[in-house]
Amino acid sequence: MAEVIPFGGRLLVSFNMFLMHAIFSKMFIAPKIALMSIVFADNYNIKEESITTIIRKWNFLYIFENFMKIILSIFAGIWSVNNEQKGIIFGLGLYGTILTYTVTWFNEENALPVLDVLTSALKSFADPLLYSLIAKWVPINEQRMLVQFILAGQNLGFYPEYYGYTSGEYHDDEWIHKLYVVTLWSMTWSIMWAVFGSDHPKPCVFVEKRERHYICEKLPFTASYKYMKRIPWMKIFLSVDFYTIIFTHICSAWAYEVAYLNLCTYFIFLHKLDFRDSIANMMGWSHLMSLIIAIVIGFVVNRKPLKKWPTIRIRKLVNCIGMWGGALALILMKVTSSPVLAMIMAKFYVIFTSSIYIGAFINYIDFSPNFAGLLYGIGSAVAYFVTLWVPIVRDAFLKTHDDRNGWNNFMSTAIIANYLGGLIYALYSKCNVQRFNLV
Repeated sequence: MAEVIPFGGRLLVSFNMFLMHAIFSKMFIAPKIALMSIVFADNYNIKEESITTIIRKWNFLYIFENFMKIILSIFAGIWSVNNEQKGIIFGLGLYGTILTYTVTWFNEENALPVLDVLTSALKSFADPLLYSLIAKWVPINEQRMLVQFILAGQNLGFYPEYYGYTSGEYHDDEWIHKLYVVTLWSMTWSIMWAVFGSDHPKPCVFVEKRERHYICEKLPFTASYKYMKRIPWMKIFLSVDFYTIIFTHICSAWAYEVAYLNLCTYFIFLHKLDFRDSIANMMGWSHLMSLIIAIVIGFVVNRKPLKKWPTIRIRKLVNCIGMWGGALALILMKVTSSPVLAMIMAKFYVIFTSSIYIGAFINYIDFSPNFAGLLYGIGSAVAYFVTLWVPIVRDAFLKTHDDRNGWNNFMSTAIIANYLGGLIYALYSKCNVQRFNLV
């Protein structure tokens, strides 16, 4: 009879990482939605001059924010190689809580754009650390299921933030109550992380000896605890396979910044829909469905017969479904003149993106468990640099804020990015451990 290996320790840490991704995603999106609810509170009754002024301010902050994220993502990646992460993750969560609470305490709307930039920067620092933790905790044979579950935490963070603005009429201090709830969630998680978070299975007090041995045995390419690793910069940048993932990451990020982050303004300006009654409801339910589907996908690909498929085949399958399915949804969204059909296609776009988690992005862990956080940080930095041009491209396409041809052409760049990213990944991606992982 096969020995039953305890699993409570790694499941608890995985759940904590799932909540970590949810909390930082919640802090990332909450100021953006609060700004949208304030700007578009009066059912689109905003003058053209006011819209132009607002967009110019957002463009400047967006570009500044991306430069910050480039620096922080690389720094976080370097930090993740040889430094403990439990303390700094706790500090990031606490810092985000204090920032958000400070804005609610002073009841200052003008501070929301600054809060938006700072919480976005926090998330760009936390993401590489998360990938490094996954590489140390999730056994190779369980990555299809657990990594999909952990990274689906973003949808848990987004869903209540959007859906919270769908009920009742707008009132001036509504955003304060919403952000205050975010501070309660982030503080609760920070305490939970301080108690149950851990950098590595070896020093973790709530992991049994047999489970600790099992995790280390199933992570044969991960260096032992506290082994000081030298970063092989030259070998990393000479790895051809690494550039395939970076290209896919860039395409995915461009599509996200163009399509996802502009969906609300797209429907407000082009289809004249109300933010509260229609758009927030659409985005909220889309993320709830994405959360459920992402978890289901994780279970399905870990069961027979898909469990017997080569890992790279699974990676390519789910990544192509996510990127090409998202591209098709955007095509149908922009060609229809019906707001209802356009919203349905937008929901499908958001849902399709949930399958990318165990597609291209997990390749950073496949390539090098020892440098997963660094690889993700480098890939993110390159993607942030490319996407900082998004507002410039948008302004080049849009003659007015409700220019249909301009919006459709702008959205076409996301469609092309999704198609090319999926194609290059399908043709050239690999998931073998790279030589530079050996330390």
